[in-house]
Amino acid sequence: MQWSDFALSELEVAPWMLIKNSRVYPDELKIPPEILAPSMQWESSRAQRILIKGLEGKNYLVGNAFSLADIHISVALLMHLKVGLSIAPVLGTYLGRTLSRPAVARLIARGEMADVSALFC
Repeated sequence: MQWSDFALSELEVAPWMLIKNSRVYPDELKIPPEILAPSMQWESSRAQRILIKGLEGKNYLVGNAFSLADIHISVALLMHLKVGLSIAPVLGTYLGRTLSRPAVARLIARGEMADVSALFC
């Protein structure tokens, strides 16, 4: 639960702020992207440093076995890439590992998930 909560309360903050600013807020309340993006990259980097510590010496977050927490974290990392926020190389490797699972390949083959490998390769 700790890592799933972390995904929602810390790791997704920056990409969601960028999404809300560009797609949800009225024009008069939007922050210029060139002002908002650097602070959101800083916020993202802060959260990523915590995640990197949690992954030290492990392939996955909980008991070194793939779990729901890894799914939540992977979605948050994909959100970063989708909005142009960079992720640390070690997290790119982790994301590649989570997305190389057989279930993801089946989702892509059935058209239920886009092939996102180009985002981080």
